[in-house]
Amino acid sequence: MEQVEFKIQNLGSDSDVGGLKKLDETKKKLDEASKALSSLLEEDATISRAISNSKETISKLNEEVARLRVRDVSIREFSDSNTAVKQVKDVSGVFG
Repeated sequence: MEQVEFKIQNLGSDSDVGGLKKLDETKKKLDEASKALSSLLEEDATISRAISNSKETISKLNEEVARLRVRDVSIREFSDSNTAVKQVKDVSGVFG
């Protein structure tokens, strides 16, 4: 109890002014850190959205590549079958 009374009596004294200055400095540092953290969180959210959009674009492009590969295989098979038919027709002695 005596310690509390001593602290209350010394609140206005010169020895406490240094503590208040230190407290103000600490509060300013905390405010600066809070602003920096907020800025970094906003930047992180922006980067996260960009990554998400890029992943979606990659997925769509991969689907398009797969579709085009299937189409390419289909065209090659058709072309090869035409070539085979022509070769059979060109062989002498085969009619049909």
